[in-house]
Amino acid sequence: MAERYKNPVTQYMDDSGDPIVEGKLYFYENKTLTAKNTYADLELTIPNSNPVILDGSGRIPNIFLDGVYTVIFTNSDDVQEWQRDNVGETGFIQFGEWEATKTYGVADIVQASTLDYYRSLTDNNLNNNPTSSPSNWELILVVGEDATGRGSDYVPWTGESKTVTEGLDDHEARIDTLETGFGQQGAFVYASSAQTVSAGVGTNLSFDTVVYNNDAIYAAGSPTRLTVPTGITQVVLKGGAALFSNTVVTPASGDYYRLTIYKNGALTTPVFRASAFPIEGSPTSLIVESPILEVTAGDYFELNAVENFTGSTVDAAGAQTWFSMEVIQRS
Repeated sequence: MAERYKNPVTQYMDDSGDPIVEGKLYFYENKTLTAKNTYADLELTIPNSNPVILDGSGRIPNIFLDGVYTVIFTNSDDVQEWQRDNVGETGFIQFGEWEATKTYGVADIVQASTLDYYRSLTDNNLNNNPTSSPSNWELILVVGEDATGRGSDYVPWTGESKTVTEGLDDHEARIDTLETGFGQQGAFVYASSAQTVSAGVGTNLSFDTVVYNNDAIYAAGSPTRLTVPTGITQVVLKGGAALFSNTVVTPASGDYYRLTIYKNGALTTPVFRASAFPIEGSPTSLIVESPILEVTAGDYFELNAVENFTGSTVDAAGAQTWFSMEVIQRS
């Protein structure tokens, strides 16, 4: 999948604020020093020189990427200014088909060749088939299925343990007892597009795409909330977001990104929060999780993102912004 190099009209400056005339961008296979082509056209038919040379005002020509790169930037005398890994996009879309050539991060979700969904357990997750790499991927159970993929004649749980006979591929029958923990119980939602994150009190992130939603925990009319319905007494909350700056700005001391779970519009006690220092030119992924919480009907939870990134506007990336409530106990 082709993608334009980020900030295509960026002007590269030195510490004195002067353009780095005829600076050089060297492109390599990610986390190696093996040269890798970039291209001057979207169809990836016209290779650029490597390095790509900046013009007389310190700006780059068209650069289209094919995958993920390590980039080293030098001045015209080949004195290195900086190096960055993981530059570019893998073309990854949450819940899309797994591809061996794409690099996945923690909590990324893909569909395997078996049509099952898997969640990545590791960063830099490359060429690890979800169906055969349990140390890198975990199977996401969908209501009506278990880890063997059964479900064509599954009888849903209706409030008590129920014994059912399930047809097997070899036409043999066996008896299973289905307990209340069978399948996914709760809600899992994500955002389909980026949204701006505010400084100070931050932004309660909004969600518009449902993976599953038992008991109407999520409602489109309140897109920032997961609300506890009647009959649920214990839950676990998890959320994630990839925060990124819209401008290339070097973070200052004291700059940060934060992701916090709010309950009923206020901080929880204790506070459930993840924080990180911004990375110049790259998204920063944050994941926050609560322990088992005692709840009552009507309690609602929100995922709040806040930034303090001097001189920058910050967004939360779509599809990598997600929120879930797992039901642990019912009354």
